[in-house]
Amino acid sequence: MERVPSAVSKLSPAITGGKILQVIGNESTTGFATTSSSFVDVFDFTADITPSANSSKVLIIASANMECDGSGNRSFATIRRDSTNLGHSTGGLTMMHEYYYPGAQDQEMPCTMIYLDSPGDTNQHTYKVQIRLSGGTRAGWNGAQTATKGSFIVMEVSG
Repeated sequence: MERVPSAVSKLSPAITGGKILQVIGNESTTGFATTSSSFVDVFDFTADITPSANSSKVLIIASANMECDGSGNRSFATIRRDSTNLGHSTGGLTMMHEYYYPGAQDQEMPCTMIYLDSPGDTNQHTYKVQIRLSGGTRAGWNGAQTATKGSFIVMEVSG
């Protein structure tokens, strides 16, 4: 049996990591809410990036509070590249569900979506956060009721 450092040193030449080539970042304190049952764009959570190579990946990080309001509410969030939903067509990348608790029909909880995309070209792409509602009163993002500071970061990673 080999010692761990020796085994790792044999592997290290085969392991290569991508390098960060571009970073586009936005911060926002603007809350957003919707009653739409279809995914809609969230204000301030959008960024354009043009990969420098076909093999590049794009790492997207969206972080803010997500809100459910109303009994039986499900709020869904996703990330979209141009016209492509990177999550499930109706479920998106994440979901928050609220059951009815007397006196507590509104919830805001931290939400972070991380997605590594492979656009496969060197065209400019627009990435954005979208949310939708299923049941209840409204879905919210980035402190629809309580001011918070959310962030949206899009990075090109060498392939």
